[in-house]
Amino acid sequence: MTLVNETAARHQCARVSLGWRHNGYVRLQTISHMERFERKMDMVTCLETAMEEALDQDEEILLPAVETTGAVSREHEKYAKKQQVEHLISLPLRCNDQAIGVLTCEREEDPFTEDDVRSLRILGDQVSCRLAARR
Repeated sequence: MTLVNETAARHQCARVSLGWRHNGYVRLQTISHMERFERKMDMVTCLETAMEEALDQDEEILLPAVETTGAVSREHEKYAKKQQVEHLISLPLRCNDQAIGVLTCEREEDPFTEDDVRSLRILGDQVSCRLAARR
């Protein structure tokens, strides 16, 4: 919870979510500023599907895309449209070169800059193995 709340505050995000790989699927673990959430909520299942899209490709997905990376972003686009989110990034979290989770950040106003993306990558690299060990 601390990770997502601090990330939301430092990067001016409306919402930051953490998903973890479990039996081949991504299960949402925590959402910033939300103590509890219902797993059956449409928003949760749609977000988990978008996170799986990033994890399966082991690729960052940024909306709106600033360059063509070749990554498929259909589920992210669907999620962004349903939730009326303008700017979105999902970053796979890796430990020992294995994708183990996804951090998704959402903004309503400002797009994610290259510096934002770089900073989020570094954050992911620093916390992923530690989170895996605690899990």
